[in-house]
Amino acid sequence: MVVQLRHDARSRLFAFLMTDVALIAFTGALARFASVLGYSASWVSIFFTVASIFTGTMPPLIFTFSAELLEMWTPWRRWTAYILVAVSSTAVILFLLNRAFISFTMDPQGYISYNLSPLVDFLLALGEIGLVLTLQLTFEKYRKRPERTNNRLSIGIVIMCIGYFVIPVPAISKYVIQVIMFALSGVVMAPPILQQRLFDPLTQFNKQLTRRAEQLSIINRVGQQANAVLELSVLLNTIGKEIQQAFDYYAVTIYLLSGKNQVLEAKSAAGAFARDYLDLKIQLALDGGSLIGTAAVTRQVVNIADVREDPRYSKHELRSNTRSEASLPLLTGSYSTHGGEALIGVLDIQSEQRNSFSAEEIDVLKILAQQIAISLERI
Repeated sequence: MVVQLRHDARSRLFAFLMTDVALIAFTGALARFASVLGYSASWVSIFFTVASIFTGTMPPLIFTFSAELLEMWTPWRRWTAYILVAVSSTAVILFLLNRAFISFTMDPQGYISYNLSPLVDFLLALGEIGLVLTLQLTFEKYRKRPERTNNRLSIGIVIMCIGYFVIPVPAISKYVIQVIMFALSGVVMAPPILQQRLFDPLTQFNKQLTRRAEQLSIINRVGQQANAVLELSVLLNTIGKEIQQAFDYYAVTIYLLSGKNQVLEAKSAAGAFARDYLDLKIQLALDGGSLIGTAAVTRQVVNIADVREDPRYSKHELRSNTRSEASLPLLTGSYSTHGGEALIGVLDIQSEQRNSFSAEEIDVLKILAQQIAISLERI
């Protein structure tokens, strides 16, 4: 388990999140016990302030954990995470400086009544906006790939977000409903997390096998489409959409080599702003000045883990979220280095995630590129 926590970010984030929930419940319970047992108001206030500090760290933890777990990182979501960390840090500082509460009381039965300062209320609202964005990315993932989203994990994230939303409602929060919902969310999420990420390497292997089966299925479907469709534009659009939807890529574009002026022309697009991108009638030079041009000239796969670190990458306004990119030449021959292949075009795939294209995935994409090249040669 320790090794898994050291090497797996999702397991680590879940452990931090559940530790935070446990500390909220523990320090909140100490505050109530101190009140019931007749300890001084200062001790009650100290315990409750500590519980509030741990509560203030929840929004960035929940948002980061959800984005990491559901593999939904984009540049703007990373900035959102940074902002939530800054908001949470500011709130923690205010609690430590005793500038968070305008008033605070706890009756002998342990029920809480408090008013927060306007600044802390504002920070709390920003945290809630972050959790709204967490719900948005959770629903987006489920809408796009429902068969790949663990329902219990999604439900757990939703319960945790709702728990945070009730904090500003005194009539509800005095019964510490938020702590109960935090704990419930942990109970809901713990079994699949522990099974999939900590205690069951076989589950990970099975997921890899499932992924490979899906990849083989898309290869089969593309092959069937290639044999059934004879019109070039229909074939390209169908193949592009099949690849984009099956792998959930950010953008897929097929470029064909123009025989007249030896440039690569965008003929099919799927994913982000596909129609707008095609309307621009993009043409790329057949040289090493771009990732796509490099794949065409060298007749080799170009796989870039982070496009921002490659000078050949040119950011396009319609695909501004691209983080990694793979360009595969469409050749009538094999991918051997013996030469003699005839270049038809380039299959370009872009992802919003860094290091998106593993060696296994590139192998599958090579097969798809070969199928596309053979199909185009027949038309």
